Amino acid sequence: MNKFNSITILGMLVSMLFFSSAIGQSIDPKFKKMIEQIYTDFPTINPKAAQKLIGKEKVYFLDTREFKEYQVSHIPGALWIGFNHLEWNTINRLELDATIIVYCSVGARSQNIGNKLQIKGFKNVKNLYGGLFLWANQDRPMKDQNEKSTTDVHGFNVDWGKWIKKGKVVY
Repeated sequence: MNKFNSITILGMLVSMLFFSSAIGQSIDPKFKKMIEQIYTDFPTINPKAAQKLIGKEKVYFLDTREFKEYQVSHIPGALWIGFNHLEWNTINRLELDATIIVYCSVGARSQNIGNKLQIKGFKNVKNLYGGLFLWANQDRPMKDQNEKSTTDVHGFNVDWGKWIKKGKVVY
């Protein structure tokens, strides 16, 4: 192999490595570090895998944020159950063997509710990794209170809203 071919192949490999690592870095490292500090060993599901489950039978997305947050945006088809005053009437209608994906802004509140659901007997509960903030930052579909597509995200407060990098932050 001559010197020109070696340099060309090396350049292509470096370009492919750079391009593939850029695609794989869809999570801000500081955001990832922050959420990893608040997560326990509770099972999570990544946004890409979760999005594939939207609309599937016996799969429920449960929004554990405050109602005003849910009204701004939520995952299509998600059921609002709240956090401080859980909507047990909604929860009690779900099958115990259904796939339950809980989420909030970043995953702390939903992890808490996920634990409560497991105690109640739900067998397949997962926390959406990175919550709605990561979901929005990855340009995944969201609906508003009128079920219209939106890019708005409720930032919870200014300290937490800084993690939203795409869409419009609403308070």
